[in-house]
Amino acid sequence: MDWRAAFSREHQPQPAEMEAFINSPHWQALRSYIEDTYKIQPLYDYSTCSMQEGWSIRYRKGVRAICSMYPMEGYFMCMVSIGHKELAEAEELIKDCSEYIQHLFEKTDLFNGGKLLLAKVQDEEVLEDVKKLIELRCRGKKKKA
Repeated sequence: MDWRAAFSREHQPQPAEMEAFINSPHWQALRSYIEDTYKIQPLYDYSTCSMQEGWSIRYRKGVRAICSMYPMEGYFMCMVSIGHKELAEAEELIKDCSEYIQHLFEKTDLFNGGKLLLAKVQDEEVLEDVKKLIELRCRGKKKKA
């Protein structure tokens, strides 16, 4: 089933409908992690982004975009914004991530001095890597001592 066909711009899905469509324990695991750890509530949004059009969940900390989660059948995509101020720290963090995330980081072009990583979350290893990237994003640039 196609997500955009099932839930058009005029038909916002309920959280349970999203979860049923995705049918992955990683969806709720990441949502709970973000909401419990950072006390951030989801924003439901119909994205017209060329990377992934359709209903999604976005998380923001203040005005700062943290990540967006896009439902797919059997898994989901998570786009994490890595700002230009976090890029050097992200390059170090990526060395300890899965080969998939390392390759994704390497092949993703710079955008406004940072990177928009759009990861397929299909397994526990990628889920944990995405959590690390979100932690970096929520921390922001470390202040110099």
